[in-house]
Amino acid sequence: PTPRPVFWNVRFASAPAETAVREVFVAGVPQVFALWDYAHMREGLHVRREWHRDGEVWLVREEAWDLDRYGSDGTVSDVSVYDFEGGLGAGEYTLSLYIDEVWQETGAFLIVEPQPPPPLPSPDGARVALVRDGGRLIVQEPTGEEREVAVVEEIPSFGWFPDGRHIAYVIRDRSEQRMNPPVGIKHEVWVVDVETGEQHQISSSEENLDTLRISPGGRYIAAIGSSGYGDACFLGRWFAILELDEGLQRRAVYRLDDFAGLPEAGEVAPANAADPGTWQTDTRLLVGLTWACTTASNLDGTYLLDLATMQAERVGDLER
Repeated sequence: PTPRPVFWNVRFASAPAETAVREVFVAGVPQVFALWDYAHMREGLHVRREWHRDGEVWLVREEAWDLDRYGSDGTVSDVSVYDFEGGLGAGEYTLSLYIDEVWQETGAFLIVEPQPPPPLPSPDGARVALVRDGGRLIVQEPTGEEREVAVVEEIPSFGWFPDGRHIAYVIRDRSEQRMNPPVGIKHEVWVVDVETGEQHQISSSEENLDTLRISPGGRYIAAIGSSGYGDACFLGRWFAILELDEGLQRRAVYRLDDFAGLPEAGEVAPANAADPGTWQTDTRLLVGLTWACTTASNLDGTYLLDLATMQAERVGDLER
Protein backbone atom coordinates (compact mmCIF):
# COMPACT_ATOMS: atom_id res chain seq x y z
CA PRO A 1 0.00 0.00 0.00
CA THR A 2 1.00 3.65 -0.50
CA PRO A 3 2.63 5.05 2.70
CA ARG A 4 0.48 7.56 4.54
CA PRO A 5 1.66 11.20 4.21
CA VAL A 6 2.47 12.72 7.58
CA PHE A 7 3.54 15.97 9.34
CA TRP A 8 5.17 15.90 12.78
CA ASN A 9 7.50 17.69 15.21
CA VAL A 10 6.15 21.23 14.91
CA ARG A 11 8.49 23.83 16.47
CA PHE A 12 9.09 27.56 16.19
CA ALA A 13 12.14 29.74 15.70
CA SER A 14 13.30 33.33 15.32
CA ALA A 15 15.06 32.33 12.08
CA PRO A 16 14.59 29.44 9.64
CA ALA A 17 17.18 27.29 11.41
CA GLU A 18 17.21 24.62 14.13
CA THR A 19 19.66 26.71 16.17
CA ALA A 20 16.98 29.39 16.60
CA VAL A 21 14.19 27.08 17.87
CA ARG A 22 12.47 28.28 21.07
CA GLU A 23 9.10 28.23 22.82
CA VAL A 24 8.91 31.80 24.16
CA PHE A 25 9.50 35.11 22.38
CA VAL A 26 9.35 38.73 23.50
CA ALA A 27 6.62 41.07 22.23
CA GLY A 28 7.80 43.10 19.26
CA VAL A 29 9.58 40.18 17.60
CA PRO A 30 9.12 40.90 13.87
CA GLN A 31 8.85 37.32 12.64
CA VAL A 32 8.40 33.78 13.97
CA PHE A 33 9.11 30.79 11.73
CA ALA A 34 7.27 27.47 11.92
CA LEU A 35 9.31 24.34 11.25
CA TRP A 36 7.99 20.81 10.92
CA ASP A 37 9.05 17.49 9.43
CA TYR A 38 7.17 15.57 6.73
CA ALA A 39 7.30 12.24 4.93
CA HIS A 40 5.57 10.38 2.07
CA MET A 41 4.13 13.55 0.56
CA ARG A 42 2.74 13.53 -3.00
CA GLU A 43 2.00 16.16 -5.58
CA GLY A 44 -1.36 17.87 -5.12
CA LEU A 45 -2.13 16.81 -1.53
CA HIS A 46 -4.27 19.46 0.13
CA VAL A 47 -2.46 21.18 3.00
CA ARG A 48 -4.16 23.49 5.50
CA ARG A 49 -2.51 25.62 8.21
CA GLU A 50 -4.72 27.02 10.96
CA TRP A 51 -3.19 29.68 13.18
CA HIS A 52 -4.90 30.60 16.45
CA ARG A 53 -4.06 33.45 18.80
CA ASP A 54 -5.33 33.21 22.37
CA GLY A 55 -7.80 30.55 21.30
CA GLU A 56 -9.31 32.51 18.41
CA VAL A 57 -8.84 31.75 14.71
CA TRP A 58 -6.21 34.17 13.44
CA LEU A 59 -5.01 33.00 10.00
CA VAL A 60 -5.93 30.10 7.71
CA ARG A 61 -3.83 29.13 4.70
CA GLU A 62 -4.67 26.37 2.20
CA GLU A 63 -2.62 25.16 -0.74
CA ALA A 64 -1.69 22.10 -2.77
CA TRP A 65 1.58 20.39 -1.89
CA ASP A 66 4.36 21.47 -4.27
CA LEU A 67 6.39 18.32 -4.81
CA ASP A 68 8.95 20.05 -7.04
CA ARG A 69 9.68 22.58 -4.30
CA TYR A 70 9.62 20.43 -1.17
CA GLY A 71 10.00 16.83 -2.31
CA SER A 72 8.34 13.93 -0.53
CA ASP A 73 10.42 13.96 2.69
CA GLY A 74 12.16 16.72 4.60
CA THR A 75 11.58 19.76 6.79
CA VAL A 76 9.47 22.84 6.09
CA SER A 77 11.31 26.00 7.21
CA ASP A 78 9.94 28.79 5.01
CA VAL A 79 6.58 29.36 6.71
CA SER A 80 6.25 32.25 9.17
CA VAL A 81 3.98 34.83 10.74
CA TYR A 82 5.26 38.38 10.88
CA ASP A 83 4.64 42.06 11.50
CA PHE A 84 7.63 44.03 10.29
CA GLU A 85 6.19 47.39 11.29
CA GLY A 86 5.03 47.02 14.88
CA GLY A 87 6.19 43.51 15.73
CA LEU A 88 4.03 40.58 16.83
CA GLY A 89 1.91 41.19 19.90
CA ALA A 90 1.79 39.23 23.16
CA GLY A 91 -0.32 36.09 23.35
CA GLU A 92 -0.37 32.33 22.93
CA TYR A 93 -0.12 31.24 19.31
CA THR A 94 -0.91 27.75 17.99
CA LEU A 95 -0.50 26.19 14.57
CA SER A 96 -2.55 23.15 13.51
CA LEU A 97 -1.57 21.25 10.37
CA TYR A 98 -3.87 19.16 8.14
CA ILE A 99 -3.30 16.95 5.10
CA ASP A 100 -6.43 16.28 3.02
CA GLU A 101 -8.53 17.48 6.00
CA VAL A 102 -6.85 15.01 8.36
CA TRP A 103 -5.31 16.67 11.41
CA GLN A 104 -1.60 15.94 11.81
CA GLU A 105 -0.21 17.92 14.75
CA THR A 106 -0.58 21.17 16.70
CA GLY A 107 2.31 23.24 18.04
CA ALA A 108 2.31 26.33 20.26
CA PHE A 109 4.53 29.20 21.26
CA LEU A 110 4.18 32.15 23.61
CA ILE A 111 4.94 35.83 23.10
CA VAL A 112 5.30 37.68 26.39
CA GLU A 113 5.06 41.40 27.11
CA PRO A 114 8.10 42.54 29.13
CA GLN A 115 7.41 44.45 32.34
CA PRO A 116 10.06 47.21 32.34
CA PRO A 117 11.42 48.45 35.67
CA PRO A 118 10.38 51.97 36.71
CA PRO A 119 12.52 54.96 35.65
CA LEU A 120 15.34 55.64 38.09
CA PRO A 121 17.11 58.97 38.71
CA SER A 122 20.86 58.95 39.24
CA PRO A 123 22.08 59.49 42.84
CA ASP A 124 22.76 63.18 42.17
CA GLY A 125 19.43 63.59 40.37
CA ALA A 126 21.07 64.88 37.21
CA ARG A 127 20.15 61.95 34.98
CA VAL A 128 17.24 59.54 34.63
CA ALA A 129 17.57 55.99 33.31
CA LEU A 130 14.61 54.09 31.89
CA VAL A 131 13.83 51.05 29.74
CA ARG A 132 11.78 51.28 26.55
CA ASP A 133 10.47 48.53 24.29
CA GLY A 134 11.51 45.90 26.80
CA GLY A 135 15.26 46.07 26.18
CA ARG A 136 16.41 49.59 25.27
CA LEU A 137 18.24 51.26 28.17
CA ILE A 138 17.85 55.03 27.80
CA VAL A 139 19.58 57.80 29.76
CA GLN A 140 17.98 61.24 29.84
CA GLU A 141 20.41 64.12 30.37
CA PRO A 142 19.54 67.37 32.23
CA THR A 143 19.31 69.09 28.82
CA GLY A 144 16.53 66.73 27.78
CA GLU A 145 18.79 64.81 25.41
CA GLU A 146 18.23 61.05 25.38
CA ARG A 147 20.95 58.51 24.70
CA GLU A 148 20.57 54.81 24.10
CA VAL A 149 23.29 53.06 26.10
CA ALA A 150 22.28 49.41 25.67
CA VAL A 151 19.98 47.46 23.35
CA VAL A 152 19.12 43.84 24.18
CA GLU A 153 15.99 41.69 24.03
CA GLU A 154 14.84 42.37 27.59
CA ILE A 155 16.06 44.28 30.68
CA PRO A 156 14.08 43.36 33.83
CA SER A 157 16.13 45.40 36.34
CA PHE A 158 18.97 47.90 36.65
CA GLY A 159 20.57 50.24 39.16
CA TRP A 160 22.83 53.30 39.29
CA PHE A 161 26.26 53.26 40.86
CA PRO A 162 26.98 56.09 43.32
CA ASP A 163 29.13 57.92 40.74
CA GLY A 164 26.06 58.64 38.60
CA ARG A 165 28.00 57.51 35.56
CA HIS A 166 27.73 53.72 35.61
CA ILE A 167 24.69 51.46 35.57
CA ALA A 168 24.45 47.77 36.38
CA TYR A 169 21.69 46.12 34.35
CA VAL A 170 20.31 42.62 33.86
CA ILE A 171 19.89 40.95 30.46
CA ARG A 172 17.08 38.39 30.41
CA ASP A 173 17.43 35.53 27.92
CA ARG A 174 14.24 33.58 27.15
CA SER A 175 15.70 31.45 24.33
CA GLU A 176 15.62 28.33 26.53
CA GLN A 177 12.44 29.19 28.42
CA ARG A 178 9.69 26.57 28.43
CA MET A 179 6.00 27.38 28.24
CA ASN A 180 4.84 24.69 30.68
CA PRO A 181 6.24 25.01 33.26
CA PRO A 182 7.73 28.49 32.67
CA VAL A 183 11.34 27.60 33.47
CA GLY A 184 14.65 28.00 31.67
CA ILE A 185 14.99 31.80 31.85
CA LYS A 186 18.62 32.95 32.08
CA HIS A 187 20.13 36.23 33.26
CA GLU A 188 23.44 38.04 32.97
CA VAL A 189 24.58 41.19 34.79
CA TRP A 190 26.44 43.88 32.87
CA VAL A 191 27.93 47.29 33.75
CA VAL A 192 27.78 50.19 31.28
CA ASP A 193 29.52 53.58 31.34
CA VAL A 194 26.75 55.91 30.18
CA GLU A 195 29.23 58.53 28.97
CA THR A 196 31.50 56.34 26.84
CA GLY A 197 29.14 53.43 26.14
CA GLU A 198 31.80 50.93 27.24
CA GLN A 199 30.39 47.91 29.04
CA HIS A 200 31.47 44.62 30.53
CA GLN A 201 29.89 41.51 32.02
CA ILE A 202 30.10 40.75 35.75
CA SER A 203 27.94 37.62 36.08
CA SER A 204 27.22 34.67 33.79
CA SER A 205 24.01 33.03 32.66
CA GLU A 206 25.01 29.94 34.66
CA GLU A 207 24.92 32.04 37.85
CA ASN A 208 21.55 33.40 36.71
CA LEU A 209 21.43 36.47 38.97
CA ASP A 210 18.52 38.82 38.52
CA THR A 211 17.31 41.37 41.07
CA LEU A 212 20.11 43.79 42.04
CA ARG A 213 20.89 46.06 45.00
CA ILE A 214 24.08 48.18 44.79
CA SER A 215 25.88 49.12 48.01
CA PRO A 216 26.23 52.82 48.96
CA GLY A 217 29.90 52.87 48.00
CA GLY A 218 29.40 50.88 44.81
CA ARG A 219 31.80 48.16 45.86
CA TYR A 220 29.24 45.37 46.24
CA ILE A 221 26.06 44.24 44.50
CA ALA A 222 23.56 42.01 46.30
CA ALA A 223 21.57 39.83 43.90
CA ILE A 224 19.05 37.00 43.84
CA GLY A 225 18.81 34.21 41.31
CA SER A 226 16.04 31.72 40.65
CA SER A 227 15.59 28.57 38.60
CA GLY A 228 11.80 28.72 38.50
CA TYR A 229 11.68 25.26 40.06
CA GLY A 230 10.58 24.55 43.60
CA ASP A 231 9.82 21.23 45.20
CA ALA A 232 9.73 20.15 48.86
CA CYS A 233 13.21 20.88 50.26
CA PHE A 234 14.38 22.59 47.08
CA LEU A 235 13.44 26.28 47.13
CA GLY A 236 14.89 27.06 43.70
CA ARG A 237 16.38 30.48 44.52
CA TRP A 238 19.75 31.63 45.77
CA PHE A 239 21.60 34.67 47.03
CA ALA A 240 24.95 36.19 46.05
CA ILE A 241 27.02 39.30 46.67
CA LEU A 242 29.35 40.41 43.88
CA GLU A 243 32.48 42.30 44.93
CA LEU A 244 33.87 44.77 42.39
CA ASP A 245 37.24 46.51 42.10
CA GLU A 246 37.85 50.21 41.43
CA GLY A 247 37.17 49.73 37.73
CA LEU A 248 33.85 47.98 38.54
CA GLN A 249 35.26 44.70 37.30
CA ARG A 250 34.29 41.60 39.19
CA ARG A 251 36.70 40.62 41.95
CA ALA A 252 34.84 37.94 43.94
CA VAL A 253 31.44 36.44 44.69
CA TYR A 254 30.09 35.49 48.13
CA ARG A 255 27.30 33.05 48.91
CA LEU A 256 25.36 32.51 52.12
CA ASP A 257 27.52 29.58 53.14
CA ASP A 258 30.55 31.89 53.12
CA PHE A 259 29.19 33.67 56.20
CA ALA A 260 29.77 32.25 59.68
CA GLY A 261 26.89 32.32 62.13
CA LEU A 262 24.07 31.03 59.92
CA PRO A 263 22.27 27.93 61.25
CA GLU A 264 23.32 24.75 59.47
CA ALA A 265 19.90 23.17 59.07
CA GLY A 266 18.07 22.37 55.84
CA GLU A 267 18.26 24.65 52.83
CA VAL A 268 18.51 28.41 53.30
CA ALA A 269 17.40 30.91 50.68
CA PRO A 270 16.23 34.53 50.40
CA ALA A 271 12.76 34.85 51.89
CA ASN A 272 11.62 37.21 49.13
CA ALA A 273 12.67 36.47 45.56
CA ALA A 274 12.24 40.15 44.68
CA ASP A 275 14.20 41.61 47.60
CA PRO A 276 17.99 41.15 47.82
CA GLY A 277 18.12 43.13 51.04
CA THR A 278 18.87 46.64 52.32
CA TRP A 279 22.37 48.04 52.68
CA GLN A 280 23.02 49.55 56.11
CA THR A 281 26.57 50.56 55.17
CA ASP A 282 28.85 49.68 52.28
CA THR A 283 29.72 46.36 53.94
CA ARG A 284 26.63 45.51 56.00
CA LEU A 285 23.48 44.12 54.39
CA LEU A 286 20.13 43.38 56.02
CA VAL A 287 18.34 40.49 54.27
CA GLY A 288 15.41 38.18 55.00
CA LEU A 289 16.24 34.48 54.99
CA THR A 290 14.11 31.34 55.22
CA TRP A 291 14.88 27.64 55.76
CA ALA A 292 13.19 24.60 54.24
CA CYS A 293 12.93 21.01 55.51
CA THR A 294 14.32 21.51 58.98
CA THR A 295 12.99 20.54 62.39
CA ALA A 296 14.66 23.56 63.98
CA SER A 297 12.37 26.42 64.93
CA ASN A 298 12.73 30.20 64.82
CA LEU A 299 15.36 30.17 62.09
CA ASP A 300 13.52 32.36 59.58
CA GLY A 301 14.25 36.01 60.13
CA THR A 302 16.12 39.12 59.17
CA TYR A 303 19.89 38.67 59.19
CA LEU A 304 22.72 41.18 59.10
CA LEU A 305 25.52 40.05 56.79
CA ASP A 306 28.83 41.76 57.55
CA LEU A 307 31.31 41.58 54.66
CA ALA A 308 34.11 43.03 56.77
CA THR A 309 34.00 40.11 59.22
CA MET A 310 32.07 37.57 57.06
CA GLN A 311 29.70 37.07 59.98
CA ALA A 312 25.91 36.71 59.96
CA GLU A 313 23.66 37.69 62.85
CA ARG A 314 19.93 37.30 63.29
CA VAL A 315 18.51 40.72 64.19
CA GLY A 316 14.73 40.34 63.80
CA ASP A 317 11.70 38.48 62.52
CA LEU A 318 10.57 38.40 58.92
CA GLU A 319 7.99 40.92 57.79
CA ARG A 320 5.33 38.67 56.28
